[in-house]
This record gives sequence, structure tokens and C-alpha cells, in this order.
Amino acid sequence: MKSLRRFARPLLGAVVACVVLAAGCAKAPLKSESVLDTPQTHVDQGLRLLDRGEGVAAAAEFDRALAMDPKYYMAHAAKCLLLAASAENGKAALKSAREAVDMADNRWQAWMIQARVLATVQPEDWHKDALKSLDKAAELKAPAEQVHYWRGQVAMQDLDFAGAVAAFGQAVAQRGDWSAPADKAMEQCNKILRARPGSRVSSKIALQDKIDRADMAVLLVEELKLPEIMAKRKPVEASAFSAPGKEDTPVSRLSPADIQQHWAKSWIEDVLKAGGMATGPGGAFQPEENLSRGEFAMTVVEILVAVSGNTKLASEHFGETSVFPDMNSSHPAYNAAAVCTSRGILQADLQNGRFDAAGTVNGADALISLRQFQNILRQNF
Repeated sequence: MKSLRRFARPLLGAVVACVVLAAGCAKAPLKSESVLDTPQTHVDQGLRLLDRGEGVAAAAEFDRALAMDPKYYMAHAAKCLLLAASAENGKAALKSAREAVDMADNRWQAWMIQARVLATVQPEDWHKDALKSLDKAAELKAPAEQVHYWRGQVAMQDLDFAGAVAAFGQAVAQRGDWSAPADKAMEQCNKILRARPGSRVSSKIALQDKIDRADMAVLLVEELKLPEIMAKRKPVEASAFSAPGKEDTPVSRLSPADIQQHWAKSWIEDVLKAGGMATGPGGAFQPEENLSRGEFAMTVVEILVAVSGNTKLASEHFGETSVFPDMNSSHPAYNAAAVCTSRGILQADLQNGRFDAAGTVNGADALISLRQFQNILRQNF
């Protein structure tokens, strides 16, 4: 289930292949070429790269650490995080994490990584076991800010957003290296709390850095209650206008071939039947394609037009002087962007005024936007 497994940052399949293959290659230990060329230095750098989402580069650092010292416990523990990012290697990651803890001889770093692996793979009782691992790391004198930060991450994955905010707040209070990431995570949790997701699956989607088209379909059904809203739509006013770049063609497939094995199939079918989203020219829905801000805005306005019956909303801003420095008013998404920003559904960049139509949408922001849209619909229709 793609959308429900994202505690680890997205990693290329090649990374996991590198981990597995490297584990089976026994070579003579590499010699250090500098006082800084040590296994610990490479693991530390690899973990930094991993936290930035650079999995391939992180794997290379871990590999060099193991090439220099095949028994270095931290390199083995760090590689568990790469394995955990792949659903197929979850059990192997858990096993390797336990082995790394045994190898580490009561060093806090291995216990903390085991907690991260547990939160990624999420086996039975993972939450309780992850907290035990973090308690053990704290007992072994792990830095308090790291313990608080990862307790916050574990709480987020358990969908305890209030608990996560409390833990992240303690990490921020330490004013160390983990204050900035803790503050960012705390902001995300506060957004989710304000948006009040109405279901567990919506809460999971709210955690995503980038939502895809399937995620959007789920949110439209779970949060906006799209089928019920569209059933109450008003008659559409006659209009000869069609938005630039948009074909006025009905949805030809209500159950496209590319969603048949997808975890969100039923939600996507509900949205296609309601008319909130459409398939592409070839009839494909493309459920795992990232949703852009422009597409998000156009989806919202299409629903607004359908519910209100006011077709003027589909074109009222085309041809005007653009309010966004990065968009011409003839851009296919311009009208939708103007409609959404003028109603507080979406925001342009507060510093430069850019809308960034091609940019992605994160889960928390999507929830906030849909909640505002829902409030507008309730007040006016």
C-alpha cells in the first residue's frame, strides 16, 4: 500500500539492491586514506544524506564504512534503515536491527536506529517496542533532543499528533542540531490537528511530503464527502466557454485498467463516478503520479462549478493582468489558481507571490485546503 508506508523517505529500488548485494561481498578491509576517513565519519555522513532523502549516496557511505570495518555495528544498524524502506525487505530489516543491537554492546545509537526501523516497518506491537527502544537509548545516555525528536516521529506514525507536538516541543527546547527538524515536524502536526482529518487513511495521507492522484481521490471522498456533495449539485448555467487546454469531454472509463490492483481503487471509482476527477486522454487515471498545485486548484474549481452551477467561475480570471509573477493569465491553471487564492483555499508564496503551479502538494496542506473549501461549500450551498 504505497500511501500507507512512508515513514522512511522514498528510496530507489537500486538502493535496496546495493544493500543486499554488498552484504554478500567479502573483501579485504579498506585502508584509511585520511584521519577523517573512518567508518564513523562515513556512517554519520550517510545518516545525514538519508535524512535528506538521498538514499543512493547514503548507501555508498555505509558501504565504505563496512568496507573499512566489516564488524562496525553502526554501519550494520544504519543499513537497516535502507532495508526498512522497502516493503519486501521489512522482515530482514527488523532482523538486522536486532543483530546490530546485539553487536553494539549496549550503545545507544543502535537502539535508536532499531526504534526507527520499527516505526518504518510497523510490525505487530511496533509502537510499544519502538518506545522501549527509545527508552533504552535514553538510559544509555543518548542526547535528549534526539530521543525527544524520534519519540515525536513515533507518535506521528501512530497518528497521535498531539503527543507528537509535545515531544517535538521538548526537542526544540533543547536548542540543538535537532531543533530545526523538530520545529518543522511540529508545524506539520499542528496543521494536521487544525485540519481535523476524519479518518485514519486521511491521517496517513496527511503525513506525506507529496500526495499523488490516488491520495487526492481518497481525500475528496473521506474529507470533502464528494459523492454526497455532487449529488446535491445545482443545474449548470449554459455557457459556450471552455477553459484553455481543457476538453469538454465526459469521463469514458469509471474503472480504468491502471487502478485495478491499486489500494485506492474503490475511492478512485467513487470520485470518477461523482465527476470530481477525470482520466487522461488514453483512459488511464495515473494514480501514483504526483498531484501538482495547478491540478489541485483545477480540481477544486471544477467541483465548485458543478456544485454551484455557476460556469462563470471556470473562466472569470482568464485574460486579466496576472496576479502571479510566475504565471501568465492564459495558463490553463491560472483561473483556478486565482479562484482558489482569492477564497483562501490555496496561498501564493508569501515572499515572492509565486503560485508555483507545477509544484507538489503535501498532505497536511491538502487537508487544510480541503477543509477551507468544505467551509465555503457549507456557507454558500
